Amino acid sequence: MHNAFISNDRCNNPHYFAIMHNNYLQSVEKKRKIIRVWLRDVMQSQNMSAYEWATKAGTSPTNITRFLKDSKYMPSSKTLAKLSAVCGSSPDANIDAPGITRTLEVLNMDGNRVKYVNVYDVKGKVAAYQLSGPTGFGVGGIQMGDTVLVDLESKPKTNDIVLIRVDRHVDEFGKIHFDRDNMTTELMCGQLIDRHIIFKSTICHHTVTLAEVECIGVIIQCIKDFKN
Repeated sequence: MHNAFISNDRCNNPHYFAIMHNNYLQSVEKKRKIIRVWLRDVMQSQNMSAYEWATKAGTSPTNITRFLKDSKYMPSSKTLAKLSAVCGSSPDANIDAPGITRTLEVLNMDGNRVKYVNVYDVKGKVAAYQLSGPTGFGVGGIQMGDTVLVDLESKPKTNDIVLIRVDRHVDEFGKIHFDRDNMTTELMCGQLIDRHIIFKSTICHHTVTLAEVECIGVIIQCIKDFKN
């Protein structure tokens, strides 16, 4: 009977351990960055202070403020779970993903918050709006009740789908007009062709120009809720 063993030269190589240690540090720093961005996004989008968020979660506000100030401190998984339960999102789902989840307020036509929505890998200055009436783009796939994400920074160009505030009138047959009395201001979506906004709808056969409306921004995503 012979005893046998396997010798691994890497275990005796100090460079191997240095590489492994460096990879570990990079992984930890990546996780810190993702959690830090998540904390700041949630507080900004939900208009919550560290104190308010921590109080609702039943933890200490210093678990948030210390982490945002101290690059070496890491909140525990238990603390993160409590914070996630309050805000409705978590950084853990996208630790290994190239993007990150953000929590946004969903606004109505008047700019009031109606709910929150979690979005993935959306960068820059964006806003979310819920469409409560005829959208003007139903044939194009954006329908009443949908939530649209709007890029607030990009300048609209031809072929972009834009979100606008426009004065309109809906007649007794459900048709939309822009030149009647008793008009109300509503959110609508349309495709920009040159300076004209083209609607894709069976109830709106008119166009408006970009100069005649308030353009909120360029639509980059449409979110549908099939539960309602």
